[in-house]
Amino acid sequence: MAKFMKITILLVIALATIVVCIEESGIEGRGPVLDKVYFLGVEKLSWYAASFYCEKSGWKLVTIESTRDQANLMQFLSYYNINDRGYWSAGNRLSNDVDWRWGFESEEMNYTNWQNTDQQCQCVDTSDCVKLVERNLRWKGEDCFAELDFICQKNI
Repeated sequence: MAKFMKITILLVIALATIVVCIEESGIEGRGPVLDKVYFLGVEKLSWYAASFYCEKSGWKLVTIESTRDQANLMQFLSYYNINDRGYWSAGNRLSNDVDWRWGFESEEMNYTNWQNTDQQCQCVDTSDCVKLVERNLRWKGEDCFAELDFICQKNI
């Protein structure tokens, strides 16, 4: 319950700090598989603020639920030559500090692509959110308060 209160407070803080409208700038486009549209935020935000930023405009933080999703997103970023930085994804373990999920209320992840070779996140206690690592978009646990670039998506 304390973690839920913390998340609620953080979302209120995120609301107070976000002033840029998603329609004003950023890169929007599709990968070669045309079932998702992506939008790259124009400023670095915490995971909480990035999640709110996407959702307030009808988007959500990017999810990668298959190798197809992974390849699609990589091709999109390569096309715009913006695969040289890390991005927030919707991945997190905020509900119980154990199970990785997409967003707040989804099922546990079925597909994973962790950066280390044993396919596990060897994360410290504060690494509750998933960063997509530069160049290869493999996954790494990251402190949710770190400010990173982020990718929003819409399914079409």
